[in-house]
Amino acid sequence: MKKLVPDPPPIPSTSPLLNYDKVIHTAAEYFDMAIDSLDRLPDYVVLEKQPDVGHALINLKIGRAFLMVAMEQPAGRVPT
Repeated sequence: MKKLVPDPPPIPSTSPLLNYDKVIHTAAEYFDMAIDSLDRLPDYVVLEKQPDVGHALINLKIGRAFLMVAMEQPAGRVPT
């Protein structure tokens, strides 16, 4: 079967444009924007799709929590 979406280009690990701190903080901003967008959904949408919206919101909050842990630890020292 043919792939409809191509693979993203590899991100160089030593790119001067993408350092660890910038990537982590940008990811945190996107998590916050997604959570805020879900919080602003009209009530009728939330009631119609409550399980889907609720699960998405929980998953985003869990992802943001893991990201906050990664932000507190130096690169390469996140506990397992």
